[in-house]
Amino acid sequence: MFGSKSESSRKTDSLLAHEVSIEGNVTVSGALYLDGNVKGNIIAPQESGAMLTISTKGKVEGCVQVPSVEISGTVLGDVYSSDRLVLKASARVVGDVYYHILEMEAGAEITGHMVFCEQNGDLSTPIAIDSDHKVSENREASKATEHYIRSLTVGQARS
Repeated sequence: MFGSKSESSRKTDSLLAHEVSIEGNVTVSGALYLDGNVKGNIIAPQESGAMLTISTKGKVEGCVQVPSVEISGTVLGDVYSSDRLVLKASARVVGDVYYHILEMEAGAEITGHMVFCEQNGDLSTPIAIDSDHKVSENREASKATEHYIRSLTVGQARS
């Protein structure tokens, strides 16, 4: 905030414009700016250093699993951010949020659980996707993820 560059000022590798709607999963490896709609999951490997920015007009109906995420729009699904999650005042998330670093502006809304994850916590496999490449019911995916996160926490406590 004071003199530091915001995540959104990073270089954008790809842009999905407001008129664009995608049905299916999207894999990200760089920086993606979403101004349109995605009905599916947006996924990036943890080691990719990928960045997803969802504008005020952007909407995702599915899970988001990207190391760095900035949300100004709407996500109807769980959000997994192993690095940094920024929720702007206009952000609306209907689902559970898993984060390491969280920046949340007044006015942002989360309808779901918020779960802190350790920096070394591997969030590369928590999304439950069935054989048709669709996320299983949010309740089942959330339970599987909750169990997975708990196992990481227990494992770290023993080390």
